[in-house]
Amino acid sequence: MKLHYRKIGTRTGVPVLVLRGTAGLGASMLSKDYGDELFGPGGALDASRYYLILPDALGTGQSSSGSSTRRRLPAVTDARC
Repeated sequence: MKLHYRKIGTRTGVPVLVLRGTAGLGASMLSKDYGDELFGPGGALDASRYYLILPDALGTGQSSSGSSTRRRLPAVTDARC
């Protein structure tokens, strides 16, 4: 199984795993309107202070999907309250 991810910042920053609330690409969080506000200078997750890791959800982007792996992927349950 392969999980593709993007990295922003340097490894000396505090590591933060940034997950989307829905399946999709980590790159979708890098749009000018969203990413610049969040990861830009003075933002809540300023990339000059944090080492940001943005994964692609399984089955999207360059991550594995059920059809691209020999093993069955585990069932996923929505655990939202």
